[in-house]
Amino acid sequence: MPLANHVENMNQYDTILLGYPIWWGTAPMFIATFLESYDLDGKTIYPFCTSSYTPIEDSYDLLREAAPNATIGDGLTANSDDATNQWLNKLTSETAR
Repeated sequence: MPLANHVENMNQYDTILLGYPIWWGTAPMFIATFLESYDLDGKTIYPFCTSSYTPIEDSYDLLREAAPNATIGDGLTANSDDATNQWLNKLTSETAR
């Protein structure tokens, strides 16, 4: 299924924060469609998800398949404000280098 919107200037970004729910043990297929719609060579993707059971790492195979030349950074299962803030602070310090 095609996506309703398109990022016109994706080439301007080196770092992508990618959020999604975990559905049936992985990211939804529209996430693969989104990733496959762009040339993500050399970009770093930091995924974050919502899930009550499945860890985000279970979705990494789908992300790597859909964006094989991108780097998948440390992700987050965003189930608490504290964990989310710590993750964002870590990303801020990593990407500021």
